[in-house]
Amino acid sequence: MEPNIAKVSVFVDGRITLNGKAVPIATLHSAFADLAKGHGVVWYYREAAAAEPHPNAMLVVQEIVGAGLPISMSTKPDFSDVVRGHGTTAPR
Repeated sequence: MEPNIAKVSVFVDGRITLNGKAVPIATLHSAFADLAKGHGVVWYYREAAAAEPHPNAMLVVQEIVGAGLPISMSTKPDFSDVVRGHGTTAPR
């Protein structure tokens, strides 16, 4: 995996993973600060995106915005697609 990409998933039960490992929300602050120093990007996936999000999903997005990081949304848990600005998806 490229060091300037953080792959973040938020699940319906509130679990958060960073690059495939379960992490508490507090871990993201320092991880995203380090990523921002390296001009990185967050690839973001939220399970059941059409449903009401778990509160942790909003906390994750707040951490991403707070770190000033760009975000690339995916509809697939393996991050193999990307959501474009107009709402369609394309292979990553």
